[in-house]
Amino acid sequence: MLNTDSPYRWNQIKANSGLVGTVQDRVVVFGPENFYFQVVGNDTYELFSDSQPGSVQASLDNRIIVEDVITPQVWVITPYEGGAYYTIRNQDNGLAWTDGGGSPGPNHQLYLNAFDPNNIPPAQRFTFNRVGVMGGNIQRR
Repeated sequence: MLNTDSPYRWNQIKANSGLVGTVQDRVVVFGPENFYFQVVGNDTYELFSDSQPGSVQASLDNRIIVEDVITPQVWVITPYEGGAYYTIRNQDNGLAWTDGGGSPGPNHQLYLNAFDPNNIPPAQRFTFNRVGVMGGNIQRR
């Protein structure tokens, strides 16, 4: 589980090929950007972008996007190797965030792909750099 000293934690997310950020409504490897995580349950979170209104969602074509919705999707964030890296999976379908590789840039999109906990490729391994804790209520834009 991520550090749970507060229900609202700012983190930067790092993919295999670089820091994660947003461009328009897309979550891409072109950062850095702060994301905050709201605890839903054990290892489950809602994710929100600092710069875009809405929550981190999976689109119908399995792209990772930021969208202003009434009910945010829930993500399962699981540590491996003592927290050396994490996987981020969609609670509904079990598909995992995947970095397709290449150079960071505004078109370097993250996608959801099949997940095998016994064979986790580097493209599905993410790290988090805690950059702060929010106080008070979060205003979803």
